[in-house]
Amino acid sequence: MFCRIASRARLLSNALDQSAKSPVVGRMMTSSKKGSGDDLTVEHDLTGRSFFIPLAQSEKKAVLHYTFPKENIIDLQATLVPEEFRGQGIAAKLVDSALHYAADNDLKVKLTCWYTAEYVDHNQKKIQNSEKLRDLEFVN
Repeated sequence: MFCRIASRARLLSNALDQSAKSPVVGRMMTSSKKGSGDDLTVEHDLTGRSFFIPLAQSEKKAVLHYTFPKENIIDLQATLVPEEFRGQGIAAKLVDSALHYAADNDLKVKLTCWYTAEYVDHNQKKIQNSEKLRDLEFVN
């Protein structure tokens, strides 16, 4: 089990390194947030099926990977934030953008990634108070 987790972590880490180096096709800015002097701009790579934030003063990116297991379901699979950038709300911004994308496209949401599930659990009130997000359907 540990070996499989370690292999997946290594695979995702390599994907993160590759995404930082390769050009992105189908970019679409989804939202931005001003805070403490930094601009956090979430971009959507339609081809690579990910939301990402280019991190200031670095070639690194924070990434949320997703798939479409069925036509009307988006599966939020993995959220990756480089260690030195954690604890700044970056992953939350990625999840928020993914949820808005799901709402805009009438998609049901599957929360495979532990962080996305935790985010939704801890932000139920915010989601219910959002006119756009309150009708999202979450599936297993």
